[in-house]
Amino acid sequence: MTDAKKAPPEAASDLAPGEAGWMYPPMAADVREVLDYIGPCRDGRCPVPKLHPYYHAEVLVPPGEPQAARVPCMPVVPVQTDVGGLMVIGDYPTARFTARGKGNTPIGFDEGDGGPDGNQFFVPIADIWAPMQDASYFDGYKVRAVASGTYFARHYMDPAGLGPQTSVWMTNLIKCYLFHQQNVDAYRALGWTDIQVEESYTKVYSAADVCWKRNLVREIDVARPKLVITVGEWVTTVTQGLPQDLDGPGRDRAKKAYMALQGVPLRAGVEAEQEKTLGCPRIEPFFGLDMMHLLHPERVMIAQTTLQTCDWTTYESDDDYRAKVDDAGTSLESHLTSMKNLNAFLSEVGLVEKGASPPPDKALANLVAIWKAHGGTTLDLNG
Repeated sequence: MTDAKKAPPEAASDLAPGEAGWMYPPMAADVREVLDYIGPCRDGRCPVPKLHPYYHAEVLVPPGEPQAARVPCMPVVPVQTDVGGLMVIGDYPTARFTARGKGNTPIGFDEGDGGPDGNQFFVPIADIWAPMQDASYFDGYKVRAVASGTYFARHYMDPAGLGPQTSVWMTNLIKCYLFHQQNVDAYRALGWTDIQVEESYTKVYSAADVCWKRNLVREIDVARPKLVITVGEWVTTVTQGLPQDLDGPGRDRAKKAYMALQGVPLRAGVEAEQEKTLGCPRIEPFFGLDMMHLLHPERVMIAQTTLQTCDWTTYESDDDYRAKVDDAGTSLESHLTSMKNLNAFLSEVGLVEKGASPPPDKALANLVAIWKAHGGTTLDLNG
């Protein structure tokens, strides 16, 4: 279905003694060089090595027998590194989590979620294996999906007609996991004081400034993408040169631009009308690339869940509830429109066959139709 397919593997020529081709697929020297450069990064300007250089790695250890270990919090290095195709840039990677009950015991069904007296479901204990990973793992309690990666494959890649054979370079603006305050609180609630961790989520733009200038520019140079799509407000903010604030007027301006630019084809070397209106032309090297910004998968996931669980009786009688549902419906509507625009852009740059019509995302389209049937009002998310 796609034009830009992965090139057939060539005979491996860079194997050391004892290495096998089925273990190490062929990789161009410049690709390997950039991955080797990213992998060991502990840049002193970045908040991650300062605030949480290690995870506490106590998972699947029987209660009462703690055997603490520490695992470094390191860059999640790209593993899908196809050259000359599509590049996907997310905000930052998730982590592998464990789930623990009160007192570091197994999960209790009668205990609440979070806090010092409840179950802790979001306890990071190691890096994930790849950016936007579409895989699941056992977290010591149940099998946990890497939700954003799974959702991205199902509701972004598939509806755009981008199958497994599509050439993709998958990466993140920030390469390391960022600790939220709830992660820090969970460590303390579980008594994991052997590893000192501090919140870094609010230092996102400090991390981004170091990471994209050190790593992402090298990736772009090597990947030579025909089209770049971004998912998330932070990466949109950085690439569009918007104010890097977490609150206040600067954040309001960035959020407005983030929504207004959804699904807009941004062609290399050309300032789009929306960019002119908003006063935020892409900065280099992004101005020289064909690009499109999309909603973050988490926002689309939450919107989908909101419509799936909507109480339509309450929707008709409660203004606050109605506003919440309309926001979700508008987000899904915006996403579906963006996906149509993306498919046309992919065809324009030669990444899918011209005239190809991938199957529509019926699951999300049906939810939007139900919302509209109940009098759903499309909101102005640019305001």
